[in-house]
Amino acid sequence: FPAIVPSVEGWARVYGHNLITVDPEDDPFWDGFIVT
Repeated sequence: FPAIVPSVEGWARVYGHNLITVDPEDDPFWDGFIVT
């Protein structure tokens, strides 16, 4: 069957780095969660 094939063209640059930390004492979902 004929189909539309999406494509992405161009370029990207990384402008910075982020450090994400999780405090188990302050975050109730520090070990993750499940959506049912």
